[in-house]
Amino acid sequence: MKVHRIQGIAFSSYLIETPSALFLVDSGFRWFEPLVLHKIRRIGRTIEDLALVVLTHPHIDHIGAVPALLTHADFDIAAHPASRAALATGGRAFSAPTQTWTKAVQWLATTALPLLRLPPIVPTVLPTDGERLDRFGLAGALHYTPGHSQWCISLVLDDGTAFAGDLIIGAGHMTTRVSPPAMAADPVGALASMRKLLDAGAKRFMPAHGRAFGAADVRALLGRLTGEAATAR
Repeated sequence: MKVHRIQGIAFSSYLIETPSALFLVDSGFRWFEPLVLHKIRRIGRTIEDLALVVLTHPHIDHIGAVPALLTHADFDIAAHPASRAALATGGRAFSAPTQTWTKAVQWLATTALPLLRLPPIVPTVLPTDGERLDRFGLAGALHYTPGHSQWCISLVLDDGTAFAGDLIIGAGHMTTRVSPPAMAADPVGALASMRKLLDAGAKRFMPAHGRAFGAADVRALLGRLTGEAATAR
């Protein structure tokens, strides 16, 4: 199994490659479609190999390219069961800012999102908390991880690689160190979700924003925010 990062402007999606199929974690903005297709071709695969797209939450920078990708091939879409209404409205949802710089993001979202006309997205996989994906040929499980939004899910592979969307921000994205979500519906709940991923065996985190980091960085973050000892779980 290989993980390929698809880098956009201040955003990353991830393509997971197995011998039998491809899996995409988040699709990026609407214009992200060519980047996804280019990455698939570059690794010698085809869009028909795409078995499942995991949407960590229904915000526009994570779901925007799904309708365009569906014009090339059929694939399953996994999303939090409670996110169906948000997906049906075309990614117009957003979370409240938790940092000063994200107040500008809130203003932009309030201004721009009502003007969007993204087609509705209908998820085909509505996982239970902790549901495994073996039936798709992927050794891992989906976990409910609210915090950034109330509809967040994270994918933890059996090898410890974790894809948590915007639950944790990596260094290099408006910050010099691993940080809590820059926008959050429930900041306290986000801390509980971080602990949950550590307990689920997450060792290496692939964030949507910023560089990859390890479990030790998450424990250190929890220590800074709560005073918890940064001991191994």
